[in-house]
Amino acid sequence: MVLSLDKVRKTAKILRAIMDVFFWVTIISGMGIVSLCILVLIGALTIPKTESMTISLVLNGLISYKVDRSMYELPILRPVILRFIPTVSLVVLMAATIFRQVRNILKTVVQDCPFAEENVKRLFIIAFSLITGSVLINVAQYLLVVAAVQSLQINCLQVSYATDLTMLTTGLLILILAGVFKYGCFLQKEYDATL
Repeated sequence: MVLSLDKVRKTAKILRAIMDVFFWVTIISGMGIVSLCILVLIGALTIPKTESMTISLVLNGLISYKVDRSMYELPILRPVILRFIPTVSLVVLMAATIFRQVRNILKTVVQDCPFAEENVKRLFIIAFSLITGSVLINVAQYLLVVAAVQSLQINCLQVSYATDLTMLTTGLLILILAGVFKYGCFLQKEYDATL
């Protein structure tokens, strides 16, 4: 199947718009969540103890723990909230960085220069974000879960740390792709110089 350049440009434009939406949704959601946590911490907002509202702790989609209403007190939840803020901030920072870099790469595709030197840097930034995120985000999640287990007095649950190998592998593959783009950029310069 052969793709025409017009279809590639059109698809890149659509994907670029989607990346813009993802970027802003990530930023706004992250700021909203962090703001709510800060409001709870300073006492400007309280967690209601109504029957209709429940708090659940979901750990990587594997374990779901429904928090008892007696635990809705700020002194109990304070350590969890204090660990939740940097965890959310790290995830938002990494996701927003990746969305912005992919958006900028797609912009160069629309402009017919995908092998621009800036794209090599952008791919390195994405790879660096994923590789560091594979460690830092899991450390933040580990600290969050440890705080939750201790604060909510969840007995017989052992928490362990592991690097996110999927994210690490993806980062390494994008690092290799950045090298390919660097070579493509070199070839593009050579080709342009001969014309």
